[in-house]
Amino acid sequence: MSIQLKQEDSFAFAELLELLSYMDEKDTNKIPKKLMNLFKTYASSDYKKHIDPTVPMEEQKLSSKTISYLGILCINYWCKNEDEKKSLLDIAHQNDLKREKELKQKYSYDNIFNNKLKNEALSSQEISLEDTLLEKSSNTSDLPVDYNNFSWYKKAFSKIKNFFYKLFNKMNNPT
Repeated sequence: MSIQLKQEDSFAFAELLELLSYMDEKDTNKIPKKLMNLFKTYASSDYKKHIDPTVPMEEQKLSSKTISYLGILCINYWCKNEDEKKSLLDIAHQNDLKREKELKQKYSYDNIFNNKLKNEALSSQEISLEDTLLEKSSNTSDLPVDYNNFSWYKKAFSKIKNFFYKLFNKMNNPT
């Protein structure tokens, strides 16, 4: 049985292994060997090391998946007591709530509706410009193509198309 991982997960495993290589051995020994073997097995083979151990971890450019995996390792294996574990879980919960609030605000019905109205106003301006251009170009004598040389089915299609175009314009602009 073969497991298929997303590329971002295998990259995160490789980045996590690099981070763990800079940590104290007593901390890395707390992680089960099975889990470490899983990281090594599914780590990206084309990963290029980029972590500088002299730079604080907050300033490193780590992927969000790596940070998540590191948080899980911290909660499950490195917390000294239940209070520390509870504190980290509370922080994670607060971050989830903050992210959820941002998503709700971004995708709220009001914002989507307001954006739709703005887009409709812009598109109606574009349509009126297109209508003006189409009206100016509807005079076939100005066009470089001679429609008289078209076959009968092209002429019929053109007339049907013009009929529906005029019909829909009257429906949209009842003046």
